[in-house]
Amino acid sequence: MSDFLGKSYLLPYQSGFANICIKVDLFDGGAITVDSANANCAQEYVPREKYSVFESINGNKAIFTSSDDDDKDGGVGGVYPWNATAALIQRSGLSGMELHVTKFDMKTQSLAFDLFVGVCEAPSAAPSAAPTITSKPSLSPTKMPSSEPSLQASSAPSTQHSAVPSSTPSMDPTVESSLVPSSDPSQSPSAVPSTTPSDLPTLQCYDFPLGWHDSESALYTCAWYGGKDNCAQYGDDFENMDKTANEACCVCGGGVTNSSPSTAPSNIPSAEPSLSYSPFTTKEDLENRAVEYCQDPNGWSGHSLYSTYG
Repeated sequence: MSDFLGKSYLLPYQSGFANICIKVDLFDGGAITVDSANANCAQEYVPREKYSVFESINGNKAIFTSSDDDDKDGGVGGVYPWNATAALIQRSGLSGMELHVTKFDMKTQSLAFDLFVGVCEAPSAAPSAAPTITSKPSLSPTKMPSSEPSLQASSAPSTQHSAVPSSTPSMDPTVESSLVPSSDPSQSPSAVPSTTPSDLPTLQCYDFPLGWHDSESALYTCAWYGGKDNCAQYGDDFENMDKTANEACCVCGGGVTNSSPSTAPSNIPSAEPSLSYSPFTTKEDLENRAVEYCQDPNGWSGHSLYSTYG
């Protein structure tokens, strides 16, 4: 009650026969006055009747005694000697003060009314079990994350990582690298090379024998077989140098595959030396071909390639 002392309150009051404005003073020398021509207290207040003067406070009630003095010189048109009590009652959900008349006795000239005021509530120490439904979002984020995601997307990304990955990919890539590598390769090459070498060397196919063409003409090389569907139509025919196009040409699924040499030496030597022969074949293949060259059938014309390795 002490929070309301020393102040005046204009309170609209409606009944079946009146729509007036009542002024309640809660201080020494104050009074209960009425402006009967001021509906809903919408105009400048003019005290037209005076009923009671403030006397004291008793608990949550303000005590007013009858006023028998003539206050016409003070601007009050009529003075009525009434006794009154005003009970102060707190009610949640109110933003101001409301007046409810509980007693109006013309015979005893006594008046009683309740003054309902809003409750000033402090925040609870623990969060509520269910969220409060508001028409607008809060201006600042909560200090603790919610247990469930919100139904609407936020206007800006969060500054902290989520504990669980999202079910759908984000529109933009993340700035930082992930803690766990992905199981599938990326669809496009990375802008920055990796800092660790791959487990397997890069494989590259070579046509073999070098300079191969089929038995029909030197024009029908592996490059010719790479056009249209020549591999499918002629790749198993016109053998030359013991190879058909499907065996000699990479474009037809043949050729030999070796790891391509690196363009720069490695910083760390390998644990064992590597065995390198020809980039186009293996040592065993060369030895077999040397035997085949020495056992040419009569009338067979050798190729200059074998003189190179013979």
